[in-house]
Amino acid sequence: MTHSKKYIYLKYTIITALLSIAFITNLSSQQTPAERLVGNWYFDEVSSFATMDTRSRTQMDTIPQLKSQVLNSYRGRRLFISQDGSCSLALANGQTAVFSWSLANDGTLTLTNANGTTVQESVRVLTPNRLVLVPSAKGNARSIIAEQHFIRQ
Repeated sequence: MTHSKKYIYLKYTIITALLSIAFITNLSSQQTPAERLVGNWYFDEVSSFATMDTRSRTQMDTIPQLKSQVLNSYRGRRLFISQDGSCSLALANGQTAVFSWSLANDGTLTLTNANGTTVQESVRVLTPNRLVLVPSAKGNARSIIAEQHFIRQ
């Protein structure tokens, strides 16, 4: 059984491509979680609002103005995380908040503003294209959204 040169070349090209993909995937998996966190993240409102608890959802549905206000405060958010330890949260209305950030070994992301106020969130999911943050509850205060989903773009 003989194969044409064209067949052998095609087989060689496919094998080379598969090995290249495996090598690149292996390199990206060797990044630390902090390195994978660096990038531009866009708020995924559909996935995020799906995590809202029933009580909050019911309350928002009964007060349309509140619902609109809450949706608009989250919609269009962009989180920019830099390798130098700085990050910014840009809102759809043009406002931007600047923070420094650090990531602990347990997956706790700490954001610190210029006044020294800190916010902590748990990194629940961190893949090359998806970030899910769970806001830390303090006392009776809790976020209306249980998980903030972001997509890398």
